[in-house]
Amino acid sequence: MTFTNRYLITLVSNVIRAISNFIVSVSVARYLMPQAYGDYQYILSIMTAMTVFANLGTEKAYFTFISQKLQSVKFHLFYFIWQFIQLVIIFVLIILLNGDLYQIFFKDSEKILVLIALITVFFVQNIQNSINHIAESIRKTHYAQGLSIFVAIFHIVVVMTFIYFDQLNIKILFQILLVEYILYALILSFMLKKFTLFSNRPFNAREVFNRFYDYSKSLFFLSFVTFLYTFIDRWLIQTYVGSEGQAFFAISMKFSALTMLVTSSVLKVFWKEIAESLENQDIEKSKKYFKKVSKNLFIFTTLVSSVLFFFSDEILKYFYTDIYLGASLVFKLIMLYPIFQSMGQLYSSFCFASSQTRLFTRVSCWSLGVGIFLAVFFVSDIGLGIGVEGIAIKFLVTGILTSYILEFYIVKYLKTDFDFMYKIKYASLLFAVSYMLYELQMLLKFPFLVQVALVSFLYVLPVGIYLFRNLKKELSL
Repeated sequence: MTFTNRYLITLVSNVIRAISNFIVSVSVARYLMPQAYGDYQYILSIMTAMTVFANLGTEKAYFTFISQKLQSVKFHLFYFIWQFIQLVIIFVLIILLNGDLYQIFFKDSEKILVLIALITVFFVQNIQNSINHIAESIRKTHYAQGLSIFVAIFHIVVVMTFIYFDQLNIKILFQILLVEYILYALILSFMLKKFTLFSNRPFNAREVFNRFYDYSKSLFFLSFVTFLYTFIDRWLIQTYVGSEGQAFFAISMKFSALTMLVTSSVLKVFWKEIAESLENQDIEKSKKYFKKVSKNLFIFTTLVSSVLFFFSDEILKYFYTDIYLGASLVFKLIMLYPIFQSMGQLYSSFCFASSQTRLFTRVSCWSLGVGIFLAVFFVSDIGLGIGVEGIAIKFLVTGILTSYILEFYIVKYLKTDFDFMYKIKYASLLFAVSYMLYELQMLLKFPFLVQVALVSFLYVLPVGIYLFRNLKKELSL
């Protein structure tokens, strides 16, 4: 299956799942109200950060190795055993955590709720991602994405049923996710059994351990800094702004994730092709994929972000009601973040695919360090104390720095020329057009849904189709 076909399948699947998840997140946010929804998002974020830290960057090594060539059954078993060891270590640490230290990490959350959240995040993130990696490594994207769509739709039905009967709470939310993704992992594993997944090459545990260690050793410290970065962000919001601020930040990040659909859809496909082409020493193919994908991705992400930025107040009023209008400024700022986040994630995928983990670690640690300083400076009472908006500003600053620095080193690695100024040119044009469309819509005073339809079908969709067809043509040359 071609790059663009796999990308299209992933994109369509991500759009459907994003719409489903968006419906659920809006419904849950409105049902739980800002206080409870903020608590839910705080626990979810901390558990996600802890599982990412415990993985120590080995997931990147795993996907890179299985993308390069088929691995033995014992190789995969080796990695999955390591994943369950991670779960056990965190589980035991939380059980042993008591008193003031527990309060610092989890505030007033019940320990049983935190443990349920941990197991849920482990299956939603670690296990689901690993099995998806296997599917992508053999170019069976449609299997994983098709099942993901089914799970997303099923999730809507289940959550809406609990809301209808007024029975939904934070613990039930985690339990629903846990059951769904255990089933997802089992079903996808069964579906992939009929394909050639493994090689017959001999397995040497010491050799495999050394391969993972060599690839991931520079990511160990990064895993810790990433955990610290995420934890401090959420802790500062929870401590100095409260659960309501946590909710405002969460809905902003959830909505910005819609802009990241195109990026998240292309990452694994891009990663697979870069890893394989570099393994085969086809540097020209790597150059072509890097240039074409990054440029088209930047244009479309900037287009969507600019639209969401100008229509942010209308979005908040329509979807979240006046209860969440306090999120207006942070919402606007976060809508800009995907422009730089998308580039940073694409460049990160290139670094992992080319085994440049040391470069990625240096740049990321430096960026995260700056981010931690800015978060404390902007939000805490020893700094400016400007609230959750300070976290959004910090995101923008670190996003810009990271994306440009990584781009500089990748261009140097590929020994190619790349126009750094095209981003400023396209961003200026797209924001100008989006602003004019916004002012026109406000002048005409159309209902919100009419505005969405007009902007989507007369502006965003045509540009998106043009960019996709152009990308398909360029990569087929």
